[in-house]
Amino acid sequence: MNRMYQPKVSVIIVAYNAEGMRNIFEQCLDSALNLKYDNYEVIVVNNGSTDKTREILEDYEKDLKIINLKQNVGFANANNIAYKKYKSEFVLLLNSDAIPEQDSLNELIKNSRNKRIGAIGGIQVNYNKNRITSLGINYDIYGNGMVPKDKIDIDEVQESYYSYIPASFLLVRRKSINDTLFPKEFFMYMEDSNFVSEYGVEDIM
Repeated sequence: MNRMYQPKVSVIIVAYNAEGMRNIFEQCLDSALNLKYDNYEVIVVNNGSTDKTREILEDYEKDLKIINLKQNVGFANANNIAYKKYKSEFVLLLNSDAIPEQDSLNELIKNSRNKRIGAIGGIQVNYNKNRITSLGINYDIYGNGMVPKDKIDIDEVQESYYSYIPASFLLVRRKSINDTLFPKEFFMYMEDSNFVSEYGVEDIM
């Protein structure tokens, strides 16, 4: 990658009661902290967890920026809190049970040079890396979702525009959305669908 183009990226992970999936959560954190990209930070929002999530995060406090909330404010507002606090040019939304490939952020940033793209995502696969679990949806003029064919090989996927890509792994350009990431009225479900249907996304390999 051209080192002249290394915009600052804030990786935001919202965690709630992650103790029950501690192994996956720690893999998520370890991978997020070791991405092949120089100019980024990792922020974890502990969304009012009532288990030992806070104690787990203490093992990472030298490397992470941690926001501990007193109560669960929902996925949308938890992301908004971190988004408003850290003013990087790009934000990478990452679910606490997702494990990013080491060159994934690098690839997203390379493809974000197209200023027409406000948000961009990647292929999401299962933990065995043999099945695509999310590739995005296109909507027709009647609002009906059109998904790719049921069985598709990872090697068949090409760059394409989608109406919707889930926020479990999504890079967002701050200039595209200004001060607020998600609508405040959402709590847990479908806020990412509302967000990307307004701003548009591109899915890449």
